[in-house]
Amino acid sequence: MAGSVLTPLWLDTPDRPAPRPALPGDVEADLLVVGGGFTGLWTAVRAVERTPGLRVVLIEGDRIAEHATGRNGG
Repeated sequence: MAGSVLTPLWLDTPDRPAPRPALPGDVEADLLVVGGGFTGLWTAVRAVERTPGLRVVLIEGDRIAEHATGRNGG
């Protein structure tokens, strides 16, 4: 359809935070989660809920909730 935007509703908002800068160097963590789709986000949240004080680092190559588990990944 003309004028359609191929962006999920939750990403198509002016309130969306700007991308965070790359990590400045080495980081120590108890748990590293690779991938910031909904599965990765939920994994990081649940890990901290289950073990408060756990140092969790989540890395994503693009933007959080941007790809497969943030939209229909087929």
